Amino acid sequence: MSHTYNWDLSWTISFDTPGIKEALELLSHSHPGLCHLFRSLGPHFHRSLIHALVAPNGHFPALLNATLWGLRSGHTSLCVQGIFGSGKTYSSSLLLILVTSVLGLRTVLSADPNLPLATAAENISDLLRDAHPAIRSQYARCLAQNIPKTTDIDVLSVDRSSLFQPDSLLRCLLVTQGSILRDATSAHPLFIPFLILCALAINDEAQQGGQSGFTILAALLSRFCLQIFTGDREQTRTGTGGDFLKEELLKRLSHKNIGFLGKPDPLLPHELTSSLCAALSHCPNYKELCPDLPTSPLQLAAALATHPVPDVYFPKTVHDAEGLQAHPIPDTKGILMHLILPHSLRCPARRYARPNPSHLWIPPPPLVSCYYPKCPH
Repeated sequence: MSHTYNWDLSWTISFDTPGIKEALELLSHSHPGLCHLFRSLGPHFHRSLIHALVAPNGHFPALLNATLWGLRSGHTSLCVQGIFGSGKTYSSSLLLILVTSVLGLRTVLSADPNLPLATAAENISDLLRDAHPAIRSQYARCLAQNIPKTTDIDVLSVDRSSLFQPDSLLRCLLVTQGSILRDATSAHPLFIPFLILCALAINDEAQQGGQSGFTILAALLSRFCLQIFTGDREQTRTGTGGDFLKEELLKRLSHKNIGFLGKPDPLLPHELTSSLCAALSHCPNYKELCPDLPTSPLQLAAALATHPVPDVYFPKTVHDAEGLQAHPIPDTKGILMHLILPHSLRCPARRYARPNPSHLWIPPPPLVSCYYPKCPH
């Protein structure tokens, strides 16, 4: 990822509407193009993004930082596990909007079965409820035959060809890994170039592994594309209640294979932050770029959006790029492209690990985001 995104750490936003307006006013003077873009995303997206960034569980900042690190450093895989209700699909939807509309990168979300796609489409449609039509036109979910529309980003099979025309605004595609994905590669010649240009691909419910869509995506995506595999097999009764929802369940779950990754001991959100912040602080050259070294999730996101990752952390082999081996960092669990989201948003009392104050970071004043080189007209 060659772009540089300026993320001014002096900007703060409160939860109320005047706070957002004040931040946009500051943004209009320093980065007019970015201000126009953020206004185009709509106030509902602004509020949703801020709430996700400062949520006490730290799930979305951890996913955002892991993704920025992966894009910046050239990793090809990121594994994300999470208990039922931990917000994997919602966080992925929010992440897709940031990467697609703010960073300007092409993205794809695939899943089998179709339920996660329907949920993601509802999330994106709701997050962009008051966004500019040019923004909403960047997103589309391909529907199978005889399947009715449920959101404003759904595209019927008879209208599918319009998505892959040279003048199409499409930047983020939601598609199942079944017949639609197989048929599109032959029926629409421009579909393959779209996938090749994707910088981020999210495979939801990746624990289903082995579907034909995995093979098609693996064959068409660029070797520089970061693939995020999200999922959780532990959705039985023993996985949603009882004594197992403590360290023992976390240990059991961390040894399950998700997608193409099977590394044990994934990083909790606070562990990811500690590892990446420590990694940056151990590079003398990085201190010259960023004198105020990040110590919190939002400061880390700002640093990753503004400055490149030091070359020493670039993967040197395919094995490294797939995130199968932790890069050692003193006094941390190291850098591992394997994240686990331990808190359930639907069942707040249920967690992978018992409550521990060290697992919860106290959010600093919320920050506003980054510089985008061009904005929609």
